[in-house]
Amino acid sequence: MIGLIAWGNIAKITRAQTLTLKGLDHVAAARLSGWGTWRIARRELLPGLAAPVITYGALLVPINISIEAALSFLGVGVKPPTPSWGQMLTAADVWYQAAPQYLLLPAGPSSSPSSR
Repeated sequence: MIGLIAWGNIAKITRAQTLTLKGLDHVAAARLSGWGTWRIARRELLPGLAAPVITYGALLVPINISIEAALSFLGVGVKPPTPSWGQMLTAADVWYQAAPQYLLLPAGPSSSPSSR
């Protein structure tokens, strides 16, 4: 669901890159040589679109994971049979209220394996 909401930015990047590629000389040469619209799109535009779309998609993955975890922590994310970082943080709230040192323990110097 979160991915469906974020499609607008990918569409903007795709459109901007398409307009940029459309003005390049090799696309104009393909058009002048008589290639059809679909052939130009498949051979000239899609390879140039792949890198920015894949890169932006890879950057969206951790953002979407963080959004899902925040929504689950607030109680409006996925329901309990499905695992989620937000649900794990909500369940761990009891532990952190009872013993706050659990928040500091992973960051302490004695927690590294080399110091044991």
